[in-house]
Amino acid sequence: MWMLQRNNKGISQRVSLIALFTALSVSTNYLLFPLPNVALMDAIVFSSAAVIDLYVGLSVAILSWLVYGVFNPLGGSYMVIFTAPSELVYVLFAALFRWYLLKLKQNSIFELVSISSLFAFFSTLCYDLITNGVTGLLWYNSIIMGLLTMNFPIPMGIIHEVSNMVLFPVILSLFFKFYGSNNGGENNEI
Repeated sequence: MWMLQRNNKGISQRVSLIALFTALSVSTNYLLFPLPNVALMDAIVFSSAAVIDLYVGLSVAILSWLVYGVFNPLGGSYMVIFTAPSELVYVLFAALFRWYLLKLKQNSIFELVSISSLFAFFSTLCYDLITNGVTGLLWYNSIIMGLLTMNFPIPMGIIHEVSNMVLFPVILSLFFKFYGSNNGGENNEI
């Protein structure tokens, strides 16, 4: 399958991709800051891990959260040390997504959009549960209090899940098209 070929990129090209996608992730977070719980970071991390490779996705996840967590429009916090690793949920789900795509014989556009939306929902739900649970544990000494008082589930959690369900297929298709056109010159689309 063209989209899951082994990545033979050189180290400089991988570092360039990590820098590019980290900058894109952080800059779009600043741009979309006025919209609560709507950001491209999750979709960029997921897509870079699913389309390029897991190491690029892992690097983009860690660097994006470190930069955005420290230079956050609401102010930096020591909490970034505990919440930043939760972005790795998207890398884990991207690995599952890659595995699932390998099992497919045909990739219809409807199937890929539906599957990527489902992966978006479940990965975002896991992310919200983890970050809110950890925050509750650190602030209230209670995971349950964190889940009840933070942005999960209503309304902010729902906004987060639904926006990612829309954004993942769009960003993922752009990554497939971009990476496909730079990986042997194929014009690959979802």
